[in-house]
Amino acid sequence: MKANRVSVLVSWMSPEDMQAYSRRHGGLELKDMASVAGSKSGGAKGSRGLLAPLLRDSRFDEVHLLSEHATEAVKRCAAELRSGAIVHQVKMGGQDPYRAAFNAAKGVLEKIVDARRDGVELSIGLASGTAASIAAWVLLGRTIYNATFVDVRDREVVTVQVPFDLEADVLQRMLGASDRLIQDSSQLDVAVEFGGITGKSAIIRKAVTRAAKIAPRDVNVLLLGESGVGKEVFAHAIHKESLRRSKEIVEVNCAALPTNLLESELFGHVKGAFTDAKERRAGKFEVAHEGTLFLDEVAECDLQMQAKLLRVLQPPREGRPTTRCISPVGSDDVKRVDVRIIAATNRDLRREIEAGRFREDLYYRLAGVTIHIPPLRERSGDVLVVADALLAHINDDFSRAGVPGYVEKKLTAAARKFIRSYAWPGNIRQLRNALTQAAALVDGAELGERDLREGLADLDGSRRDEGPIEEGFSLDERVRQLERDYIRRALDQTGQNKTAAAKLLGYASYQRLDACRQRLGL
Repeated sequence: MKANRVSVLVSWMSPEDMQAYSRRHGGLELKDMASVAGSKSGGAKGSRGLLAPLLRDSRFDEVHLLSEHATEAVKRCAAELRSGAIVHQVKMGGQDPYRAAFNAAKGVLEKIVDARRDGVELSIGLASGTAASIAAWVLLGRTIYNATFVDVRDREVVTVQVPFDLEADVLQRMLGASDRLIQDSSQLDVAVEFGGITGKSAIIRKAVTRAAKIAPRDVNVLLLGESGVGKEVFAHAIHKESLRRSKEIVEVNCAALPTNLLESELFGHVKGAFTDAKERRAGKFEVAHEGTLFLDEVAECDLQMQAKLLRVLQPPREGRPTTRCISPVGSDDVKRVDVRIIAATNRDLRREIEAGRFREDLYYRLAGVTIHIPPLRERSGDVLVVADALLAHINDDFSRAGVPGYVEKKLTAAARKFIRSYAWPGNIRQLRNALTQAAALVDGAELGERDLREGLADLDGSRRDEGPIEEGFSLDERVRQLERDYIRRALDQTGQNKTAAAKLLGYASYQRLDACRQRLGL
């Protein structure tokens, strides 16, 4: 055992151990145990049950035992098996057994491990428990916690090798299957307020469900979606619901810095590493120790920076999967940090890989689990829900700021119709900006359609651009964008019915619509 680290064993109490204890002591102990462990024979007199060899093992500094009952008799049984053993009473009744076992085991591990994660060597006992409880141990021990599994065979303690890895591919397939089951059963009642994310559509609920499931599982997450869809909001929501929520989430915009400065930003530098390095500076990996590092626009890193990221994200042979070995710029010293990575990009990484602009091995290192965040135009029925939520926040912000004469705003019927029909190519960010500008400029209590149109920073062609034509303007691209917007609006308006959408657009058939979509890359 490493210095200053505590070796902790966690296991379920065994009915056989409790029965054997009651038979050894008889009297009231036998009576008290009958309702807890059942009245079956506990073996020959003097038997110590299933757990005795495991609990006697000197390698464990602490022993924690789970039981649905924590009577004084159960505690005396545990103390006889191992002096100082701690019994945790857990609730199991009235729930699905697998869900109950998982929640019980997770709750106990959070209490005894999370507060001192760096100082615990966790072992999980598989000698006792139901199929549901053992499944829960394996899931937790191979995802959130870096645990060793131990069992008792022929009265000897053995280490059990679990021959699979629940990170990356396996976990991703599990989550995908769970999402399909949720959709197939129409159980779309997941709390959509996860981290402030608003919406009712099935497509956003799927993304929220995936984010909520992966949040407590300590694997890397890759967020994919267009600019303005809310990738940063998802990143913060995942961190807030993770086991690292008591630590920081540190953000780095990879597109904002050139490679040489980005390397120093991420890994830090020592004094004298370059001209302006007048003192040592910790990098974002070090600042995010035991927390989360959010790498926004990660696809903007050049290949040289990608190679450095890949090397850092490769965990050492000994350590947690989230252990990172970093070297500050200008130094060969290696420092270990424990950081979960959430990355985001608005690019199609498959195409970037095919074009040789993004490393495939880095993609797989980042994409422990991927979450596709849909654009606002694909979230049928959500746009007004999102607009109302955004406007409520804007009203609160202006009110708290004490803006003189500010009156809370509401949308007129015409404004709501416009919001529903507009394509919002800039997604939620564009909608928020339009609402904010309109709310700031309008004196009255109502925001109309004209107020929102004037608040749009990027017109879609619905109104003539009266400004000068600047260098770099492309009429062809403006026409293509206009086509994209109208096709998306027609499909949204008709519930993705291609025949009806083609009719709205004046096309003779849906085949022409398909041809236009292919030409425009939709």
